[in-house]
Amino acid sequence: MAIQLIGTDTAGDTGSIAAYLQSSEFICGASGNCTSILVYCLVNSNVRVALFGDGGSHTMGDLIVESGSEAIVAGDWRAITIASTPLVKDTVYWLAFQCQTAGGVAFRALPNTRYRGYKAQAYGAFPADGTDFAYDDDYEYSLQGWGDISLVQKSLTGTLTPSGAIGIKTKVSRAGTLDLAGAVIAGFFKSLAGTLNLTGVVTSVYRQVASLAGTLTPSGELNRKISKAVSGTLTPSGALSTVKKIFASLSGTLNLSGAVLLKVLISLIGSLGLSGVISFLINLVGAGAVSVDGSLAHGYFTLSKFTASYTGLMYQIRVYANTSGNVKVAIYSDNGGKPDTLLSVVNASTAVTAGWNKITAPTISINQGTDYWLGFISE
Repeated sequence: MAIQLIGTDTAGDTGSIAAYLQSSEFICGASGNCTSILVYCLVNSNVRVALFGDGGSHTMGDLIVESGSEAIVAGDWRAITIASTPLVKDTVYWLAFQCQTAGGVAFRALPNTRYRGYKAQAYGAFPADGTDFAYDDDYEYSLQGWGDISLVQKSLTGTLTPSGAIGIKTKVSRAGTLDLAGAVIAGFFKSLAGTLNLTGVVTSVYRQVASLAGTLTPSGELNRKISKAVSGTLTPSGALSTVKKIFASLSGTLNLSGAVLLKVLISLIGSLGLSGVISFLINLVGAGAVSVDGSLAHGYFTLSKFTASYTGLMYQIRVYANTSGNVKVAIYSDNGGKPDTLLSVVNASTAVTAGWNKITAPTISINQGTDYWLGFISE
């Protein structure tokens, strides 16, 4: 997989001078084999590029690899091929170039930020090292090094059992068994057709599996989105405390013995076995956004009819108040467009303040698509 290993993402707005060797110091962002150096030119020109090691104290070391001369068309990033060269993450390298035409390779001013090297020389081969170069920390040349990185494994049909933490994307696909005893702090893979056993904590900010056709059995806590689709079986014994949804869809079986704190899935085609608790809060029935046009007089019992948006257990009624006071709340069933049976009530006078107020009420079942009447009286 080709990615940018080193260099800048920004194209400068000023063109370099001709008859000079010029370079910028960069720290490598990812380990891999660099196979091309990209340049951004403001005018058409012939360009040569090279990669130097670091000489310490913001100076260039030995020449590592150089290209031949390439005709570059202005106005975009253009790749110049070099011999495949291994780069190491967090290591300092120097990307260098020569441009046969003045105003060619772009640069931008970065005073006291980016070091550069420069040396007068006719267009041609690069020197063996950075001897006789002058250095300043004022400009950044528009150069990038691109190459291939290797994931730990693109595919796995056997068993992988790391005892430490996995801190990067591990693989694209696998059909075997992955046993993890350490923490997982980034994405696993795009697809899983085998078995995933987790005894550590999943703390990824990315999804773990795009699709799961096998079995996922974590005994630790799952703190982020796990997968988009599962057609197999998921049996976590820990808590699902994600702040995002666990699944977009599930056509297999989800067995939960821990607590589910937020939305678990959007659609379920298979079976859901719960020995734990689903404890997320949503608005089952009632008003959403509030537009305050006035207030109601004290001493009147007021009801409004709403259609339930979701099915669930209602144990809280929320009231929006304009000012401080006391209220009593209730919910009734509907019969032909009129309030009917009292379902839940809080007859104790409850203090409220301006804004939304949460009032705990006796738990009742709410059914999606059913009409209910929410009522209150203020004191």
